Amino acid sequence: WTAGTLRTPVGWAEKFAHDTEWNIGHVADDRGASLNLLTGLGWVALLYFGVGSVLNFLAGYRGPEIVPNLAFWIAYPALVADGIYVTKQLLSGESRSVKGMANSNHETFSTF
Repeated sequence: WTAGTLRTPVGWAEKFAHDTEWNIGHVADDRGASLNLLTGLGWVALLYFGVGSVLNFLAGYRGPEIVPNLAFWIAYPALVADGIYVTKQLLSGESRSVKGMANSNHETFSTF
């Protein structure tokens, strides 16, 4: 990458995408690649929550409501449990339907 291509946001985005793709492809070969991938994901999460929180604050939200997509993050653990349950069912061949979720008493993301 040349200094000229990194002077624009598009240049930085292209370099980030290229580096991330390389890191994913070389995780098993190089511990530095996995560390770079984890660091990159951390920065993306920080940017997501940071910008989202600022935008929500400017929109007038206060307290826990400042977290971007709060309802999704509250439901996330149950969604992961449902995904694990369905995956186990599909891999074991127990059932072809997903009617019985791991925790049927919680709200699902589709109701938000």
